[in-house]
Order: sequence, then C-alpha cells, then structure tokens
Amino acid sequence: MTLVSAIATIISGVAVYFLVKTLEATRDAVRQAELATEAARDAVDVTERTAKAQLRAYISPEKVSFYEHQEGWLFVGVVLKNVGQTPANDTTSRVKCAIIPTHEVSDYRFLIDDPPPLGTIGPSQVITARFIQPGGNDFADRFAEIENNTHTFVVWGTARYVDAFGETQTTNFRYKYSIFSDDFTPLEQGNDST
Repeated sequence: MTLVSAIATIISGVAVYFLVKTLEATRDAVRQAELATEAARDAVDVTERTAKAQLRAYISPEKVSFYEHQEGWLFVGVVLKNVGQTPANDTTSRVKCAIIPTHEVSDYRFLIDDPPPLGTIGPSQVITARFIQPGGNDFADRFAEIENNTHTFVVWGTARYVDAFGETQTTNFRYKYSIFSDDFTPLEQGNDST
C-alpha cells in the first residue's frame, strides 16, 4: 500500500506541476491578449484621428486685396477658402488692417474683436471677409511711407468654425502689402490654425 500511495503522490505532484504551468501559460496568454487589445485600441485611435484630419474642414486665406473708394473709404477683403473635405459650419471671421512702423511689426499687438457670422462654407467654396476703414485718403497720403519701407500696410484676422466632428477650429492670418509685387505676402509669425 505504501507503494501505491507513493505512486499516487508522485502522480498528484506531476499533475499539480502541470496544472501550475497551465495556469501560468493562461495568465501569460491573458496578458498578451490585453496588450494586443490595447494595441488595437491605439490603432483605432490613430485611424480615427487620421480620418478626422483628412476629412475635416480647413479654412485658409486664399487672396487678400484692397481698394480705395473715391469717398475716402478703404475696403479690404480676404477670400477664405475651405480646402477641407467637409463643411465649415457656423463660420465667423474678422479682418483688420493698419499702417504701422516697419520696425514694430514683429511686436505689434494684432487684436481681434468678436467676429461676425458668415455661415457655412462647403468644401472648395470661398467666402470673402471684408473690412471697411474710414479715412482711405489717409492711406493714400501715407503710401509714401510704405514705399520708403518705414511703414508696413498689414492685414490680419481670424476665422473660427465648427468642423463636421463638432470641434471648434481657428485660423489666424497676417499679411503685409508688398509695394514691389503689388500683392500681399504672409508675415513670418501669426499664421496658424488648429
């Protein structure tokens, strides 16, 4: 009987050993499954962010122009284009302009009031944000300062909109007038978007 007990004990010990090894392997498999699930979630998050970035609306300034009205008003227009794949909803925009000393451009406080509503801009559609400055004749008188490069004619503004995913986006823009090209070029700072 002792022999049978000894054999049963050995068999029980071997069974317990294999049971422990099976439980360890199961625990390792569960850990690997958790890691794989987390990696899959991360991949889904990246895919979702990428899809949103590819599909959402992007408002970009396409053209800046101005003209002086004969009654002394300066009209500035910024053509905003939705270069994204979905509509830009609840779009608002504000445009401002000033003639400022050239050496102060980098430190100038480009302030923007609350922008008025413009509506929805569909994909590839454009809308013009306008600014009317009284005293356009003053601008004509100061044109020599711009020609002499002591002052710079700057147009700046912002566009805010809600993308198709319900997130509020903002585009800020700053342009300076180049007398040589008779066109506006972006300033080095202040042109950004979310």
